[in-house]
Amino acid sequence: MKIKVISSLINLQNSKEEIVSNINQNNFYQSYDFIECLMKIYPKKKFKIILSTNENKYIFLPLYSFKYYLREFYGFVGSPHFNEENSLCHTYKDQADLVSDLEYIFSETKLDKLSLYLNNLDHETNSIFKVIKLIEVSCFKTNSINLKNDILWNSENTKNKVIKNLDFKLRKFFNQKNSTQDDIKLDTNNINLDDVKNFILKNKNVNLKNKKILNENVKIFFSLYEKITNVEISQLKYKNTLLSIVLGITNKNKYYYFMPCFNNLFHKYSFGNNHLIRLILNKKKLGVSSFVLGAGKEKYKKNFNVDDEKIYLLTNDKYLKFFFKLKNFLVNDKIHI
Repeated sequence: MKIKVISSLINLQNSKEEIVSNINQNNFYQSYDFIECLMKIYPKKKFKIILSTNENKYIFLPLYSFKYYLREFYGFVGSPHFNEENSLCHTYKDQADLVSDLEYIFSETKLDKLSLYLNNLDHETNSIFKVIKLIEVSCFKTNSINLKNDILWNSENTKNKVIKNLDFKLRKFFNQKNSTQDDIKLDTNNINLDDVKNFILKNKNVNLKNKKILNENVKIFFSLYEKITNVEISQLKYKNTLLSIVLGITNKNKYYYFMPCFNNLFHKYSFGNNHLIRLILNKKKLGVSSFVLGAGKEKYKKNFNVDDEKIYLLTNDKYLKFFFKLKNFLVNDKIHI
């Protein structure tokens, strides 16, 4: 089959049967529904969906355009780390297959003429992508708690303060409900996917456009949850009431804290933080080596003793390489002064 490039919604819909059939037969995380949803929500955004075969193996590579420092770049529809703006994980379950297919596409098409900007790559993925001569232009640190370390908090004072505050809120909650701490439990077994989906869509504070994307993310996550054992849903429940939900993944002995969501009706009791702490202690007890909170400077992440795990940004664009080199030089020079 010749390499086909889909760049319009009509073109995509005309190829739906072909795409869905091949997605179902191969180890792709991506879903047709998610890409169609994105193209409807962002009609002005440019998409290039590459379809091809390499030695009878199907290749499916969705890219989308975005502006970065006044330049147009193409990135993957999807990211190796879970977040609410992108689809789950990456297009491919096997990164080696992705590199092989990229090498093939680069040699057979003008894909290398596109300015690519691939972010959220961990160290292992970054090493693989260097094989196809993409340039590392920058990296940032994610918040990863080393569960092998006995010191989980950034200080004993922080630990005491957080625990004391949560205990106070729990006592207040229990007094109102005439209950005890035994009535609040973690539950990963009795999962009703419809209840979880409705809970997330009701309690996540996002606008209508992002809610459509969130809905697609949840659908993809559930499809993986039903097939793969390391995709997890954790519930914090008071009797039969959902207080908090966390969607997460355990991969290579690391737990990725993907999507937390707490019940807005009980927001003043901080059940989201309560759930997080219980989950951290539970994963430590199970022997998981690392609890990845993800990038960002949210206040609660500063409570923990986090490692400097690096996430990389890669490109094939020499302008971007020069820009980041200049930017890093100026930052370092400013620090030096």
